[in-house]
Amino acid sequence: MDGARKRHALVTGGGKGIGRAVAGRLVAMGFKVSVLGRDVSGLNATVAAGDAHCVIAADVTRPAELRDAVASAERSSPID
Repeated sequence: MDGARKRHALVTGGGKGIGRAVAGRLVAMGFKVSVLGRDVSGLNATVAAGDAHCVIAADVTRPAELRDAVASAERSSPID
């Protein structure tokens, strides 16, 4: 980590399975992690378990939603 700021990762599908495991590993490595997906309850459970920091609800198959989601995540800090 560069020390100047915490690195920010955006993980799609972070509410379950591989996405949640990736998010949790990134948190363990010191990243700020935003999880993105359609299943808000699953995403919230990921944050509640400490495997991510921020929930962003969006459908990645819809370009406008994805653009808005990325912009939302980047408002707190740039995505690495």
